Amino acid sequence: MELRDGLGYHVFDFCNQLAGLVTPAEIVDLFHKEIAKIRFDFSIVTGVPADNQRFEQMVLLQRLPAGWFETYTRGNFASADPVLRRCRTSTSMFNWTEAGYDPHAEPKARKVMQQAIDFGLASGFSLPIHRADGNRFCFSISGARIEMSERFRPALHLMMMYTCEHLLRLSDKPPDSANPLTQREREVLRWSGSGKSASETAELMKITERTVNAHAGAAITKLGANNRTQAVVRAMQFRFIDL
Repeated sequence: MELRDGLGYHVFDFCNQLAGLVTPAEIVDLFHKEIAKIRFDFSIVTGVPADNQRFEQMVLLQRLPAGWFETYTRGNFASADPVLRRCRTSTSMFNWTEAGYDPHAEPKARKVMQQAIDFGLASGFSLPIHRADGNRFCFSISGARIEMSERFRPALHLMMMYTCEHLLRLSDKPPDSANPLTQREREVLRWSGSGKSASETAELMKITERTVNAHAGAAITKLGANNRTQAVVRAMQFRFIDL
């Protein structure tokens, strides 16, 4: 997948298309059209269950291979799934190879991952989303193989978060229409959304890295986000910034 005029342009183009969609099916159709270009075929958006919650009651949307959801729930795989376990503690997108488990000490975790491969879910990425209201979600995409360069990973991160937030926002009350962000806060979020680090942003804006982080922190608070990437996504959703 080529980033036509850079990361920021591609992500904003995708988000512009997504913003006009009002049904979950339309949203997922558009997202799958994008991930198919990098050989992903399946996805699931689910709440992260607590000990007293059933996994199947937490699922918002899923497009999975025939039989896998039934196998997963019937086997109570959520209790041993290393991917779901990492989603409870991580706030960054991760490759399933980074989930981490001991195949000898955790035979059920090994069974989960092996059966996923048997169903065509050999490769995958998951994005944990921890919302300000305390609810936690996991957005996973997967397939038999992937064709994605590391260069595209920040774009995928933003697109997954935007898609999930858009799905959740269908039932959320939007913030006041007035833009709460200062010019500097908007500029910091724009550079962050374009894949720049805090130090790179500081150099571009001719300010200190500490000041960049202060602007980012203020924007995160104003937007009710949990991290910088989520703040970028929400600012884009409500047209407080463009990229």
